Amino acid sequence: MEDLTAGGIKDNAAGLAGELKEVEEVTELCGLRFNGYLAKIETPRPRGTLD
Repeated sequence: MEDLTAGGIKDNAAGLAGELKEVEEVTELCGLRFNGYLAKIETPRPRGTLD
């Protein structure tokens, strides 16, 4: 997270762990203009179930 927020940039940063399964560029979300990405990330729970 320190790498993402270096230089004073703190907005819109997140740290995630897991395996990236899908990425889709999005220009509209719920009928509103939006510039970003939707992604599916899988990460195993300690007992092996995937989230």
